[in-house]
Amino acid sequence: MNSGFSKILKKGIAAHALGIVLILLAFLFFIGLLVFYWLGVQNVQTTKSTCFAKLISFCTDWWKKDFKEIPYSWSEKSPENCEQEGINIKQPMNSDDCKALLRVS
Repeated sequence: MNSGFSKILKKGIAAHALGIVLILLAFLFFIGLLVFYWLGVQNVQTTKSTCFAKLISFCTDWWKKDFKEIPYSWSEKSPENCEQEGINIKQPMNSDDCKALLRVS
């Protein structure tokens, strides 16, 4: 009789341990989502490098649309104020500027 009771007890402990592990994993997943969201909301510092990355991203997205329609408004994406003195990176006004930058035809 003791052997049957010990089997049930072992299964009960395993089920509880599994439940605790699943709750812990779910908690860690939601904490990860919160951190990811928090990082995405933060503004990007305006530097020449970040503005150049913005320009490359804009041109790449425009190229994916075959330069037929502008993918999004330049001001929608961070960093802001890339046009300021010292950085002087602006939204490309025509597809030739992006083609030259991406080296595509």
